[in-house]
Amino acid sequence: MMERVRHKSYTISPEQLKAWRTARKVSQRQVAKELGISQPAYLHLEKHGASHIHALAIAAIEHGLKAWTPPESPEPEGSQHDEQYPVPQA
Repeated sequence: MMERVRHKSYTISPEQLKAWRTARKVSQRQVAKELGISQPAYLHLEKHGASHIHALAIAAIEHGLKAWTPPESPEPEGSQHDEQYPVPQA
């Protein structure tokens, strides 16, 4: 069996990430909270670089976007889902 090799590629270097945070004049703890991660996890990013996923989250923060939440819409009886996927009759 072949072992799967994972290659990490970082979109944001440690230096870039720290420069971004310090330019915003915020603490590691504040950035971690905005990213939804722990402060030690953020410290790891500042030491090793950030992935494209973190880069997207940082771009969202930079553009003032808030975290996405799904709309509240309870599925009524006879919903569109039921019409699209009828249960087969035996």
